[in-house]
Amino acid sequence: MSSSEIQYETVLDAQRKQQIKNEFQDFFTIIYGRALNDSSWQHQFIHSPYNDSPLFLALDRGRIVGSALMIGQKVRHKGEILDYYLFTTSGVLKEYRNKGVYAELLKLQKEHASTNGKKFIFAFPNDLAYPVLRLFGGFNDLVQTKLVTTTLNNIDFSDKGNSLLLDQDFSNWRFEHKDYCFSIVEDMLVITKEFNRQLDILAIYDAEAAELIETPLTPLNEELKVNTLIDWTIDHAPCEVISNVNAVYFPLDRSIAITEIKLNLLMSDLY
Repeated sequence: MSSSEIQYETVLDAQRKQQIKNEFQDFFTIIYGRALNDSSWQHQFIHSPYNDSPLFLALDRGRIVGSALMIGQKVRHKGEILDYYLFTTSGVLKEYRNKGVYAELLKLQKEHASTNGKKFIFAFPNDLAYPVLRLFGGFNDLVQTKLVTTTLNNIDFSDKGNSLLLDQDFSNWRFEHKDYCFSIVEDMLVITKEFNRQLDILAIYDAEAAELIETPLTPLNEELKVNTLIDWTIDHAPCEVISNVNAVYFPLDRSIAITEIKLNLLMSDLY
C-alpha cells in the first residue's frame, strides 16, 4: 500500500461517473456513515449549475480510496461576475490518511481550478476538516460565525448584500431536489427550507430576484422556530447555537478582495 501504487483520476464526464456510481456510494457510506441516495448523487455529482462538477478520485488498484468534488458557481463582486468552485464531499479511507492522498487530491483540485479560470475555491468545512484546510491546505478564513435557532420576529430582513449570483441556471439546479419555500417579507425575497418542523432561512435577496423563481410564493410559517446565521438576527442573546459555520477560501487570483464577498447559506450544499 505504498503511495506509488495510488493512481489519481479527474472525472468530468457524466458517463464515467455513472460507471463508478455504485462503488462510490459504498465508499461514501464508509466515509460518512450514511447512504448517498440516488437523488443526492444525481444532484451533486451529475447535475451542476453550469455543467461543471469535476470529481477527483484516488484509486488503489482500481478501488476508490479517496475523493473530492468541486461544483462551479458564480459571485457578483464589484460589478464583475467571478467564477469559483465550491469544494465539497471529500474523504479518504482511514488506512490511507497517512499516505499523502488528501494533499494530492487538493493539489489536483487547485491545478484544475486555476487552469479553468476560477478565481478562488470556497469551502464550508466541518470542525474536523477546518484545521486541515487552514493549516495544510493553505485556505484562509472568509467567515467564522454560528448557525443558531431563534424566532421569526428576531430576524433582520434588511438587504444582506448577497454576493452569490442567483441566475436561472443556478436556481434550476439549487432548488431541484429539496422542498424550498420562497416568501416576500419587507420587500425582500426570503428563501427557506422546512425540516423537522423548523424553518431554515438560507438567503435574503432583493424582491426582484423572485422573477427567477418558478415556485409560487408562500407566506412564512410564523409558528415555526427558525435556524439561520447569527449575523442575521436582531438580538443575539436569546439565540441557541446549533453549530459553527466555517467558510474558507483558497485564492487563485490574488488581485480580488475575496474577504469582501458576502456569505449566504445557499453557497453551501449542506442546506
